[in-house]
Amino acid sequence: MAFKRGSRIHANQRPSTDEGHQSQMASAYLSRRSSWNSVHDDLIEATQDREENQRNDIINWESQPTTSQSHSLVSDDKDTSPSASSRHSENSDSSDYLAPASNGRPVNFGVVFPGVYRSSYPKPEGYDFLGSLGLKTVVTLVKKDEPDHDLESFLATNGIRQVIFNMKGTKKEAIPMSTMRSILELVLDQKNYPLLLHCNHGKHRTGCVVAAIRKLSGWQLDAVVDEYRAYAEPKVRECDVDYINAFPCGPLQSMYDLLPRNGKSYRRF
Repeated sequence: MAFKRGSRIHANQRPSTDEGHQSQMASAYLSRRSSWNSVHDDLIEATQDREENQRNDIINWESQPTTSQSHSLVSDDKDTSPSASSRHSENSDSSDYLAPASNGRPVNFGVVFPGVYRSSYPKPEGYDFLGSLGLKTVVTLVKKDEPDHDLESFLATNGIRQVIFNMKGTKKEAIPMSTMRSILELVLDQKNYPLLLHCNHGKHRTGCVVAAIRKLSGWQLDAVVDEYRAYAEPKVRECDVDYINAFPCGPLQSMYDLLPRNGKSYRRF
């Protein structure tokens, strides 16, 4: 689908048609990392390298089967093979690219991978910083009751296309698979980079989408949940943790298997 720069697209959430009982699950996770010393330097380095990396390099996606069931999502058997457990690099500390609001950055701003960023809802005080990223696309996982004229003006001035998903909060409803597919089709298309993904606080809806990407790219489940918790604290939602644990990679894995590769692999952030 072709879009004009600076345009706004609204994608209404389609109701989930999956049926089944929700299963009770015990969430295994690593404790939040205590050291945040590398945040500032790493984030600045990633931003400086953006222009060089984002247009030529391709994420080296790795396949991993799904694990369990929750929120009426169908799942396969858990992959406990040594190769699956070793996919998440020891350098992939989830704290590396988590940053509080500072130097004009939005709250919960972070680098998902080169060319894709995450944050809370963009506010005027963060527009200068976001403008410096050269964004091409903003994916908004919430629809405000009233038009946000400040944001509309910022997007139009900078020629940024906005795609809005009219989604319910994850506390009310798990993200339907059809909606997740539509979101990931945008987020994982390099033609849309640089891209910003956000909801209200950059915690729950955004956290679940990033977690889906992590699972599809082969991260260990404990590390995926740990990253979600790092951004969501102090308001971690156990329904989100259950959703992440249960998210079935199978139905969407082909999207990533078809992505082009150039032999390069990024450090997993």
